Amino acid sequence: MVVSLFIGIGIGAAGTSSKTEETSAASQVTEVSPTPELSSPSPSPTSEPVPQAFRLTRSDVHLSLKTTQRQCFGSAGCNVTVEVRASLDDAILQALPEDGQWDVTYQVAGDESGPIIGTFSLYGNGKAT
Repeated sequence: MVVSLFIGIGIGAAGTSSKTEETSAASQVTEVSPTPELSSPSPSPTSEPVPQAFRLTRSDVHLSLKTTQRQCFGSAGCNVTVEVRASLDDAILQALPEDGQWDVTYQVAGDESGPIIGTFSLYGNGKAT
């Protein structure tokens, strides 16, 4: 069974995910969509330039799967629990705004019952939950 991993990035909050799967993963970001803050002030009629929001792209986030538990049942197959791990290059990590938050949505494919989709939050300090 082949397991593949796809991710997307947006702004928001969510939790981590561990699922039953076979391992051997490839990662790919599928969506990047920042969302404006809910309490943003109205634009004022000034000539000051508006700062651009930091854009985190698919290639900035590297995901891997770590098998944390495996229970096999002979010819019936195995239940495998995996943990999604994220990493960023140092240059990207230094460029993240400290108050920034992005949701990273990923898809683990390869299970005969269908793909598993999960989301975790990545914060400007490099922490993920």
